[in-house]
Amino acid sequence: MDTENQAGTRGLKLAAARGLAVVIMEPLLGGRLANPPAPIREVIERASVKRSPADWALQWLWDQPEVSVVLSGMSNLDQVNANLDSAAHARSHSFQAADVKLIADLRQKYRNELPFPAPSATIACPAPTE
Repeated sequence: MDTENQAGTRGLKLAAARGLAVVIMEPLLGGRLANPPAPIREVIERASVKRSPADWALQWLWDQPEVSVVLSGMSNLDQVNANLDSAAHARSHSFQAADVKLIADLRQKYRNELPFPAPSATIACPAPTE
């Protein structure tokens, strides 16, 4: 959701360029991305590729070649199985232009719909220094 928070995309690329593994923690923002409000769910349902909201979020992360590991909390066996299925289909550089546009549309919709900023996923890598 927030590619500029903490180390952000810049830190992700810097860490990978230095050969560091990058671990993404709390990729679903404490479940907020897994259970979005109705206006956001409507955007997801219009996508040509059918995925759950959680799968869209996880696949977007795994589409980034610099991401080494995604740590997602799970509360029940259904969530474990859904995450395993998502991981089994994960590939970097697999998103098509329509997928990238959907994520951009979702990001904007979240910004418009939420009265306050949602906490961002943590990218566990060193902050860039200049």
